[in-house]
Amino acid sequence: MPSLIEELQHKQQLLINFKKLTIKVLDYLPNVITNSFHSKGYNIFSSEAAGILKYTRPVNESLFLHDSNIFSENMRILLTYQRRNING
Repeated sequence: MPSLIEELQHKQQLLINFKKLTIKVLDYLPNVITNSFHSKGYNIFSSEAAGILKYTRPVNESLFLHDSNIFSENMRILLTYQRRNING
């Protein structure tokens, strides 16, 4: 099984694979995010390792689902609509 970093380096061809990878990332984020702050509708996250502090770019809070369970449910709905449209 490839590591998370290896998986992130490959293009995801199917929505179901994208869903699985995104859930892995969302579940992993709390292990590396050490701080976050909110400003004008955006979240900025930081991570500190070996004395080095790194920041993310601002993340629009209305576009980013932090909870993998909420993301999973929304993807389930999307995939259901996709199947309905394909099957007519």
